[in-house]
Formats: sequence, C-alpha cells, structure tokens
Amino acid sequence: SATLVFGYHFDLVKKRILTQNEIDRYMNNLDELSELSEDGLEYSDDDVDFLPDYVSSNEDSDSDCENSVGSLNTIQNIKKSDDDNKLDRNISARELFLNLTFKNNKTLSKNILWKKQNISLNEEVIKFHGDDTLPIEIMDLDTPYQFFKYLWTDEIISNIYEENKRYAIQNNPSKTLTISENEINQYLGICIYASLVHLPNCRAYLSEELGFDQIKETMPLKKFETIRQYLHFNDNDKHLPRDHPNHDRIYKIRSLHDELNKNFAKVPLERHLSIDEQICSTKVRHYMKQYLPRKLHKWEFNFLYFVGYQVLPIN
Repeated sequence: SATLVFGYHFDLVKKRILTQNEIDRYMNNLDELSELSEDGLEYSDDDVDFLPDYVSSNEDSDSDCENSVGSLNTIQNIKKSDDDNKLDRNISARELFLNLTFKNNKTLSKNILWKKQNISLNEEVIKFHGDDTLPIEIMDLDTPYQFFKYLWTDEIISNIYEENKRYAIQNNPSKTLTISENEINQYLGICIYASLVHLPNCRAYLSEELGFDQIKETMPLKKFETIRQYLHFNDNDKHLPRDHPNHDRIYKIRSLHDELNKNFAKVPLERHLSIDEQICSTKVRHYMKQYLPRKLHKWEFNFLYFVGYQVLPIN
C-alpha cells in the first residue's frame, strides 16, 4: 500500500519496530517535527506581516520613499531568509523521519541462510524403536467402563473415601460422615455425566425444572452436596506450611496426581505423540490460576497433557 509522507509517496513493504536509539533520536528532535504542522506552515508569530510607521505614511518625501523601498526590500529579505531556514528545518526533520521509518531493517532481522537441498536423515535416528503393542490385561478389557476402571482403580476410590471421612472428623469430631465407596463412584459418574451439558450450577443438575432423571435417580441432592462439601484427596494435617523448604503447592491433589500418572504409565507409548492443552474454569484461590480476559470464564487452570494418537493421556 502507498502512503503520502511530506508530499512524497512511499510503498510500505513491511513494518518494523523502532530501536531504542531511534526512539531517543526521534524524541530529541520533537522541536523540529513540531514545526511540520499545517498551522505552523501557514502562520507564525515570527513572520513579519506589518509595515513600520515610518513607511506607512503617504506624505513622505522622496528620500522617505527611497527609505521605504529599502525597508520593504529588507523586510522581503528577512521573510525569504526565514522561509529558507524553515524549509531547511523541514527537510532535516523529514529526512530524520524517513530514516527512522523506512531504513533497512538489517539490525532486527537474523542472518538466515537458506539452501535448496534434499533432506538426508539417518533412518535409524527417525525410526520408531519402541513397542506400542498393548499388554494382555488391556486387551482382555471388553467395555469402556472396564478400561476406565483400569486407570481409575478401586484403590483411588478407597483413598478418596478415607480422606473424606478424615476431613469430616477434622472439621467436626462429633459428626459422623455417612457415605460409602459406591456413593463416591456415583458422585464421580454424576460429575462426568454433567460435563456433557453445562448448567448454571451444580444444584441445577438435580433440580425439578432442569435436572436429569438419570442423575436424580442415582443420588439425592443432599447426599451430593455432602460429598461435595467434604471431598478431599490428602491429609491436611501432613500439609507442610509455605515457608517450609519441602512445601508442596499441589499437596491437596498430590496422591491422586501420582496414582493416575502411575496407571497411565501402564499403557505403552505410541508411535505418534503430542502435547495437548485443556482449560478448566475455577473460582478457587491458587497460584496456578490464570486470568484470561477474552474468555467466557476469566479465571482458569491451564493443564498440559502428554497424549498419544488415540488422545489417551500419558502424563
């Protein structure tokens, strides 16, 4: 695209960022650039736009007329000299602007040398030497639920059950938490089922107006809220303070994190792997929470997953 700058057309091939030295030079010459405004070119307080009293009278003598002519010539010379100086300043400022904006951008670009040649790689280097054959215990699984339980084992459910009871006693020793491991499984299933349809809050999934019959028939609202209130994965009494050198920032979910990664490692690595990103909105106070102003949910966790070709998380 063409741009008009100080009466000249320039083709802007590419844009670039000014260096700090160029910005300093530009700021130091602001006085010169300020004189390039249209108001300054048309009118200035320094211009001589009047005639002195001694040349304005029509009753002067011939000598006075000669003096008047000389004075007029002097005035014209002053105006011409002033215009020449202003033009020189304009040209100097214009050259500065052009040098700052359109000079070659060699200092900011890297020296990259491209060569046309065939890529020759050692086949042994790029060859897949692993074994992606699934073990027998995985091949014997018949249903998706069995595969899910292969990763999310009964030991994980038992640990969540024990930690829920421990946390309830820590909060109120006189109150007994009446839940079972099967209800922990049901709670987990409700969370997975509810992730398919987004409602304003958790209670809406069990409400009479918006709730799902499959969820309402599985667990009453009061039991769901009780498990949700005391849901814990680790013992708070063993949580080291922040000033401790061995403080773990994700201690509250460390046991679940390690157990899942151990189970994911049972699946052999595939030939094709990638890093996938998953966003989880949250309202909790945590250092891992990120502020994303352009998202629907402003505060979110950003998780990175090491996944295989079948989109199975490995870590």
